Amino acid sequence: MRRVALTLSGRVLTEQGQPLPGVSVRVKETGALSATNASGQFLLQLDAAEVVLVLTCASYRPQTVAARAGEPLTITLYRVTSSAAASPAAAAEPLVVADELPAFPGGGAAYRAYLLKNSHYPEQAKGAAGSVYVSFEVDEQGRILNAEVQKSTLSVFEPEVLRLVRLMPWWTPGRRAGQPVRVSCTLRIKFGFQAEP
Repeated sequence: MRRVALTLSGRVLTEQGQPLPGVSVRVKETGALSATNASGQFLLQLDAAEVVLVLTCASYRPQTVAARAGEPLTITLYRVTSSAAASPAAAAEPLVVADELPAFPGGGAAYRAYLLKNSHYPEQAKGAAGSVYVSFEVDEQGRILNAEVQKSTLSVFEPEVLRLVRLMPWWTPGRRAGQPVRVSCTLRIKFGFQAEP
């Protein structure tokens, strides 16, 4: 039986909404590689329906983005340094404080249900319990970007936490003065803790 090929198409734009050619687009797990054309578009053949993309381009901040085959993406890359004429709102650095913080779609109950359904306890942990603090950014559209482990009690949990965060559904973005803004977030994800009766 012939396997159906999975494809992912997307477009990469600058902060000003212009196409960004020459962006390297790599699938994190497999190393599959593509690059954007003059229109900022790319196309990838995938081995899995859900992947994590790593986007890099000279003078722009690298980004990691969770993606799904068959769902076209539009991704904005941010310059490493903004020009003196750029307004604070256009700066690439995420805001630490916002009027409204980003939120998991459906709230706390939906977040806990997502973790219960999707988390896998690592066999290497051998019954141990631990916590991982992971930081990431929620962009103006609600996408999860640049997930990184900040601290953990047991490193064996770290890859699973990064996988969970990168594959989360898009969040409700944070807002400042009524406008969606890019915000830094940190979560604590626990493994192996039993609730007391």
